Amino acid sequence: MAVCPARFVAKAEISKWPILGLLSRNVGTLFIERAKRSDTLRINKKISEVLEKGERVTVFPEGTTANGMQLNHFHASLLQSAVTIDALLYPVAISYRNCAGDICQEAAYIEPSLVLSLQRILSQISIDVNLTFNRPIQWYEESAGISTPYPNKRSLIH
Repeated sequence: MAVCPARFVAKAEISKWPILGLLSRNVGTLFIERAKRSDTLRINKKISEVLEKGERVTVFPEGTTANGMQLNHFHASLLQSAVTIDALLYPVAISYRNCAGDICQEAAYIEPSLVLSLQRILSQISIDVNLTFNRPIQWYEESAGISTPYPNKRSLIH
């Protein structure tokens, strides 16, 4: 975060977690009530405000963690803010490898509790985090006649 500071979007439950909740609130995390469909509009307005101030926002479009064996469904609604204000979108893939170089399924937060998940992570000898940075995507209005990496906005959103 020091090299490229960003505000994260996270589920509202995290704000109530001991220690991590306090830390995430203090760094300006944007919390979404995932059970309330109407909260998407509120959070998108907040994301737009943050982006328009020149700050960065990190969104995990899968909305959850997985064991790394497959790619989950993307919830593209939280990308709408970038589309609306023509912000650059930087796709980054995150993967975790164990000491044997295999996908580290233990790194996923899929246990019934944070404590059990942390126990699984801490039981590993080592975990390597791999970040794959893809080319940025710029949104443009089709009426402007500017070519884009995608034929139109809907090609990524849907």
